[in-house]
Amino acid sequence: MAGELDLDALAALEQAATPGPWKWRANLSAKDVYIVALRPMLPFVMQFRRWGMQSALPWFRNDKRDTMEPAKWIPVHADGHNAWDIAGIDHPDAKMLIEARNALPRLLALARAGERLAALVQDLALDEYGCPDCGWYHADAHAPGCELAAALAGWRAEWEGR
Repeated sequence: MAGELDLDALAALEQAATPGPWKWRANLSAKDVYIVALRPMLPFVMQFRRWGMQSALPWFRNDKRDTMEPAKWIPVHADGHNAWDIAGIDHPDAKMLIEARNALPRLLALARAGERLAALVQDLALDEYGCPDCGWYHADAHAPGCELAAALAGWRAEWEGR
């Protein structure tokens, strides 16, 4: 189904990639732009090197040797029909950049659903057991001045974007 996440594949990709968090850095004097991992010791994740007269080629970190190496291309056609067309880059960090962006809409939808579920569970718990502060049973009908009711209302409004 469209929009489904392969959580096992995402977890494997996350484990194979350079540990985060990552941050863009640049040196304007050297005209260099790169991504570094904020720990340990700011290792390079990706940088660009000159490619021909007017372009740049991405280079990625090799964990085994702690060096930078040029991107390994994934051809569009496995038979080499058109060697100029590239479908992607074969490196865990390059794949992570693409897959994280592609997974984000679905992850946000799941997070929003989780927020709605948490609010529903809170309402059901209050309906079943009553408010521990004021003893009233409905989420919308707490005793005047109930601190829990005010906290819950603020929490719900924040999650619902009011």
